[in-house]
Amino acid sequence: MNPYNIDDLPKNLTAWLYARLLQPILYIEGGWEYWFQIDFPAWMDVVDKTQYDFRREVILPGVRLDWLINSNSIGQIPVAVEIKAQTHKYKNDVFEKDVMEDIEKLKGLKGKYEKMMIAAVIDEKMKKRLIELGFTFIATDRDHFTEVLVYKIK
Repeated sequence: MNPYNIDDLPKNLTAWLYARLLQPILYIEGGWEYWFQIDFPAWMDVVDKTQYDFRREVILPGVRLDWLINSNSIGQIPVAVEIKAQTHKYKNDVFEKDVMEDIEKLKGLKGKYEKMMIAAVIDEKMKKRLIELGFTFIATDRDHFTEVLVYKIK
């Protein structure tokens, strides 16, 4: 198992979205977030012909994380990640509330972790709102159906 260079996330997510995003998945309630969690690390392993240190649905004391990256890699600070992926059925106010709850969950995580919230959005208003909240744009698919933003918790 190899450590994943988190600085490569923007370019890797863009490549993944170009290669794998299926527009109809944006209409499936709840399905695209789980697909994101599973497909991106698996795709990276296949494309780079290696196995990166991504763990999914990791349970730590009092919290379950969508991803824990580099937790099995010696000399690496683990990266705790929560993911939200907006669909056409996911209203902006509910999406924002769920994103903020995940940020609070990450803030409460004890131990030495980098902490990151990833939000994939399909609505321009939601993108602007997340940028107002401190998120940074990092990736999009070729047709700009979805855009990915990240918020790093200090």
